[in-house]
Amino acid sequence: MSENDFEKKGRMWPENEAKIIRKGSMTLQGQKKYIAIVETFINGEHKYELMMSVGLLSLQDDKPSPKHPDIKGPITIDGVKYRFSGWKHESDTGVPYTNVGLLIADEKETKF
Repeated sequence: MSENDFEKKGRMWPENEAKIIRKGSMTLQGQKKYIAIVETFINGEHKYELMMSVGLLSLQDDKPSPKHPDIKGPITIDGVKYRFSGWKHESDTGVPYTNVGLLIADEKETKF
C-alpha cells in the first residue's frame, strides 16, 4: 500500500486523560474561530495544546443502514470544504476506536 492509500483517512480513540481547560472564540483574518486549550499529562508532565474548531459534527442515531457513518458533518480546513465521517469499531482486544475519513465536499461517496 502506498501513502496515498491512507490520504484523508485515519483512526481516533477514546482519550481519558485530556480535558478542556478553556474554550472560546477569536477573530482571525476577519472570521470568528472557536478555540480551546486542551490539557494532557504525558510522561509525567502537563502539556497544553491549542485546538481550533473546523466544523460541527452530528451523531447519526437513526442511520438508514449499518454502513452509514455514526458521526458526520461539514468541515473546512485551510479553506477547503470537506465532509467528515466516522464509524465506531472495536479492536479484537475490546478497545473502542473510530475509523474516520474526509471527502472533498463535491466528491462522490466512496468506501473509507
